[in-house]
Amino acid sequence: MQLIFIAVIILLIIIAFIYLYSKNPEDNHSKNGILPYIKKEILTKNEQMFFTSLAKAICSEFLIFPKVRLWDIIDAKKELPKKEKLKYQNKIKQKHIDFILISPHDYSVVLAIELDDTSHNKPQVIKNDLFKNQALKNAGIPLVRLQTQKNYSTEKIKQIISDLIKPLQKTTQTPQK
Repeated sequence: MQLIFIAVIILLIIIAFIYLYSKNPEDNHSKNGILPYIKKEILTKNEQMFFTSLAKAICSEFLIFPKVRLWDIIDAKKELPKKEKLKYQNKIKQKHIDFILISPHDYSVVLAIELDDTSHNKPQVIKNDLFKNQALKNAGIPLVRLQTQKNYSTEKIKQIISDLIKPLQKTTQTPQK
């Protein structure tokens, strides 16, 4: 009798365990129409300060897009075998660029901008940065890396962008007849 009682208790514990751990945690929230998400800021305070200075520096010459996935601006070459193409796409799906400048005329990417703070000294971040550098270079998108600062000079940003973009504009302009 005692053995049956212990077996029933163990069986009930197992059933309860299976019920609790097999239940989809989303079920509790989605039944009410409430999902467990909260709003968060898209830019850090430092990125917000840079964005403000960048906007002043470029006036309305370019559009600024913050936090753009790498996959939104580059892709693996079409001629790659499917498996290899997927491998390279997976490498860029979870990475982003802090800011990109877009031409308002044809909506092409003109420049990628990365803000580097002290976290960019970590080995894994260095490896990711090198990958981004090479991927963007191979895709023909210029990248500038700037160290984060307490204050950003609008004039300095304007000069950096101008120095990078002027040579590009000369090579893309067609000669006039």
